Amino acid sequence: VLDFTSGLLFFELSEEFKLDFDSFFISENLLSMIDELIAKTELMSSSDMALNIHDNRVIPTFFPKDYHKQRKKKLLDIKSWFERNTIAEIPKEKINLVRSLYKENKITPGFDLVLDSSLLAGIEESLIITDDIFFNKFLNENNIISTEYYLLNRFPELKNKILAYMLYNKYLGISLDSDVLYDSYINQHNSGYEHVYNYAISNISLKANFRESNILVVIDFLKKLALHPVITKEKFAREATHLFIMLISSFPSLNYIFPLRSQIKQKFNILLDYKLITLNSLLTAMEITNAKFD
Repeated sequence: VLDFTSGLLFFELSEEFKLDFDSFFISENLLSMIDELIAKTELMSSSDMALNIHDNRVIPTFFPKDYHKQRKKKLLDIKSWFERNTIAEIPKEKINLVRSLYKENKITPGFDLVLDSSLLAGIEESLIITDDIFFNKFLNENNIISTEYYLLNRFPELKNKILAYMLYNKYLGISLDSDVLYDSYINQHNSGYEHVYNYAISNISLKANFRESNILVVIDFLKKLALHPVITKEKFAREATHLFIMLISSFPSLNYIFPLRSQIKQKFNILLDYKLITLNSLLTAMEITNAKFD
């Protein structure tokens, strides 16, 4: 079963990398929702401006030329992708479950989609591909897999390209390796990519995203940085301190500083100057974050 937002990412990746996907189940209401968006776009096709009210102020939004035409085309492409790659169903179990809610007009389109997808995924041996934590309220965690997990297992040869694409599109909660982290650092000075490294280290800083392997990812990245011919030792120290601050903030326990310090000594064993700089950066980060052991 495919969640709508995960399906949108699959659509974008299929456009970017020419990927072929398996066939998924979706709610019929998803296609209806896309049809409604297309209809609304057609209704607004003659308008070059929209008005929004915020804090008792009217704020105009001006649309670029061909905005509505391009939006409609994109929506039609999205619908076409879903029609080619999915089987649309309405779960039979839903009828009796929500009959009273429909009568009271308490079903929103968003809730309708979540309910349909949850019921479809609740079928024995069915899984839902989603990053929406809302599904945790309806399903056993064994029925849920993340979008990233599916993608990296389905297309392992494209792992770094997929992760880089997700970072570029500001995804949070994804796993990284040192190559992706290094590329995001180097590319942050390119136009349009200024945000990518910040999102990469934001993923490192998330407590919900913590895994012990992040320690090795960070140390391997710093070793690559130390070997970069243009980066000075002063700049390296600043970058290492900032990254350690982000990493420490994700630790469920400060005891993880011990394997962190051990990895620094091991990985920088030959680069003696950088070993000292990196250890000092760790101490500085601990002072800044007020990291103290119990």
